[in-house]
Amino acid sequence: MRKTISLLLVLVGIFLFNSKTFGQLLFEENFDYPVGDSLTIHGWVQTGSSIVNRICVTDNNLAYANYLSITGKSAGMTKTGQDVKHSFTTQTSGSVYAAFLVKVDSANATGDYFLHFNESLLSSTNFRGKVFVKKDAASDNIAFGISKGKNVADATFTNFDYSLGTTYLLVVKYTFNAGSSDDQAFLFVNPTDSVTPTLTAADVATSTDIADITFVALRQGNASNASVQTVDGIRVGTNWADVLPSGSVVAVTGVILDTDSFVLNITGTQQLTPTISPANATNQNVTWATSNASIATVSNTGLVTAVAEGNATITVTTQDGNFTATCVVTVIFGNISVTGVSLSPTTLTLNE
Repeated sequence: MRKTISLLLVLVGIFLFNSKTFGQLLFEENFDYPVGDSLTIHGWVQTGSSIVNRICVTDNNLAYANYLSITGKSAGMTKTGQDVKHSFTTQTSGSVYAAFLVKVDSANATGDYFLHFNESLLSSTNFRGKVFVKKDAASDNIAFGISKGKNVADATFTNFDYSLGTTYLLVVKYTFNAGSSDDQAFLFVNPTDSVTPTLTAADVATSTDIADITFVALRQGNASNASVQTVDGIRVGTNWADVLPSGSVVAVTGVILDTDSFVLNITGTQQLTPTISPANATNQNVTWATSNASIATVSNTGLVTAVAEGNATITVTTQDGNFTATCVVTVIFGNISVTGVSLSPTTLTLNE
């Protein structure tokens, strides 16, 4: 009997140790519900009074390499309408993380926030860790942003390095500090480690601290400023290992191109293909640049177009780690092949 009790105590101790060591998620949402269901019938609570454009389940499961929460479906969000929130155990100290997948289909040049934390008091002034998105006015590229509590004018944004229609992994982190108006908010975009955030909110001193964090919320924003996006795989926890366990993110170590040089006739095109190492790296996104757009241009997919005679260097850069590879394109004024011939008019009558 004593041996049985001792064994039980050991097992309980191991369980408690493991629970404390590895932690547990405060909340996980994969939207594994019937398509078309409103989130409010699955534990989410409406905020505000609007009931138009309800946030509903869409049959568009998002995926991201090595991310754990990729089952189920997703939530479709538009430019304005119903906002919702979901509760978890109230947190008053330390840090709170929310990892999630997002695919932005359209955005506005002004920008607006679409996800945030909320304290137990229902007040719009207590929205914290606001995550924004806006579009480059000159292209279809987008930028993500973060603020501790302010709106778009005071948010801190990335460069316009991201694309519409692409799934990204974002992690928003809110840290409680002991002083007054010194809590902090951070944003990680396609993170490779827990130490280096992509952005740190600049409105630390100008946004008041909050007493607690009890909700994660989805917001459909202002009709003239907001974006249209799909959100999936929300994971909320109190440490990085909860929301992104070890091994869930594989860092990029390099990139190469399928050729280091080629020749094109004017108006000719050639597709460049990058290979990222390792092959299972989490963030496979790259950007493209040309050293001389008057000689050759390159699209955001790596398609090179010859413009005029001369040389240009095409560079591909990984978003993770800023690894680069280059290729030299030589543009020549080559012979233009004949592809056909025609006469006009096609008939002719001669008089004697």
